[in-house]
Amino acid sequence: MNVKTFVFGIGAGLVAGAAVTLFTTPKSGKELKGSLTQYKNNSSDIKNELQQRIATIKQSVNSIKYEVQNTLPDAVSGIKEAVSTFQETSAPSQENLKKHIEDLKKSADELNAEMEELQKITLKKKGSTN
Repeated sequence: MNVKTFVFGIGAGLVAGAAVTLFTTPKSGKELKGSLTQYKNNSSDIKNELQQRIATIKQSVNSIKYEVQNTLPDAVSGIKEAVSTFQETSAPSQENLKKHIEDLKKSADELNAEMEELQKITLKKKGSTN
């Protein structure tokens, strides 16, 4: 392909495209220029609003980050201390509960043994009366 022909084809395409655009545009030059200026101003307003929102979000993230960094360690420390205190204060109660449970199991076993003995006696009496 010849470079001269290629450049000529691009130039012709640009001229044809510009001509088609000029003839098919529904607005006059002044109207088009006004629309472009308004679009530019609106774009600037949108850009400024977006920048403000981003700055607000950054500030919120930094605030949350600061709160987490400064509050979380204290909260974790407090929770650890509370758990430790609970374990220390509940240890005697846990021991008492274990003892009571063991006593209840022993009583239940004794009652169970007595019930079995009563059943044997009752069966022997029924067997001797029949």
